[in-house]
Amino acid sequence: MPIVSAPRLRRIAEGVIAAIGTDPDIAQIVAGSLVEANLVGHDSHGVLWLP
Repeated sequence: MPIVSAPRLRRIAEGVIAAIGTDPDIAQIVAGSLVEANLVGHDSHGVLWLP
């Protein structure tokens, strides 16, 4: 599994969320929440939900 830094993962998540038409401000909040979930060890509530 590749290792991705938190800031890079957040940018990727923001881009994915914004690409489906979400307001950029909301995409930033959601991406931050998903990445934070991964960082604190709650992977089941993290970026795995992006697809």
